[in-house]
Amino acid sequence: MGERHDFLPPDRELEDKDPFNLSLHPHQLTDNYLSLEQKGNDENATYNAYTDGSKMDEETGAAYAVFKEGILIKERKLKLARYCSVYQAEMLAIRECLVFLEKITKPGERATIHTDSQSAIMTIKQRKCKDQMANEIQYLITKINGQSQVNLTWVKGHAESTGNEYADYLAKQSLKLKKENYDKVPRSYLKARVKEQISEEMSTLYTGKINNITKKWLPDLETANKINKADPYIIGNKAIAAFITGHGYFNPHISRIYNQGEPKCDLCDLCADQTSTHILWECPFFSDQRNRIRDQLDYYKQEHNVDLQNNAQNEELLLRAQMSDKKWITIIENIKSIYKYLINKYYRDKQNQQDT
Repeated sequence: MGERHDFLPPDRELEDKDPFNLSLHPHQLTDNYLSLEQKGNDENATYNAYTDGSKMDEETGAAYAVFKEGILIKERKLKLARYCSVYQAEMLAIRECLVFLEKITKPGERATIHTDSQSAIMTIKQRKCKDQMANEIQYLITKINGQSQVNLTWVKGHAESTGNEYADYLAKQSLKLKKENYDKVPRSYLKARVKEQISEEMSTLYTGKINNITKKWLPDLETANKINKADPYIIGNKAIAAFITGHGYFNPHISRIYNQGEPKCDLCDLCADQTSTHILWECPFFSDQRNRIRDQLDYYKQEHNVDLQNNAQNEELLLRAQMSDKKWITIIENIKSIYKYLINKYYRDKQNQQDT
């Protein structure tokens, strides 16, 4: 789609995935040291550690606090690059906490790390894990458990756990730090930038090249995406698609593509081209269907207390689709009824021409 774009920040490295051969062998891993059950302070542990990550105002930080028999012996605040994710912060806090525990735990001692990130625990539990930090954490846990014991458990965030609240406080304080402890770019950041670039280029193409008939219905890509997200059936419906694009059994399209007849509407005396907008909102021949459609749009305005301008009827009609109820089905059925008539009329006229 044009020139190549470099989506990575300058001089920064993508957080790559580890190949399977760098993961610990499954027989070295046991998940009995990991728990997703909510647990409080481990009274049988020599050390209780709490970790947390934080992201606010585009700043990312992490922290851990280690308590020995209820007394704080170590706290550390860690700063991550602005583009880093909360998940990376949670994992970094756990990894750095394990690095510290490896240095201080003696044979026979027990340490328990409490984290409020279930996603971090789930990743660390994986066999054949490709996540770099998860592999490092698995290695550290296995190494410590060779002579001591370390557990990783889940604690519910903001549930009046003193240790967790303190780790949360430290993580928020770490956002003020200047020096970065971690700066690898997460894949989520890269995907978001690629998606953003594609969206911008698609929007430019849409604005410049999409035909004017479609723009009367979908003035911009944002509107199209919003309507399609509300109900993909709407734009995907054959009759609706024909009205949106003008590529259907309308005289201007038939005249231009098949070189048959005139673009003027032959169902009324208004001397207007038989465009989809004319058929739906102007042509007297379809007044019954139009009145039924307008009844449903009026209901939408009153029910949702919105003021939609008369000159935006096409967009108004599609915005109405955000209500997935019987009234929207009524609108669909009336549009399909109009389009079915146009199809039948085309083949009827074609047969009459052949007969003559």
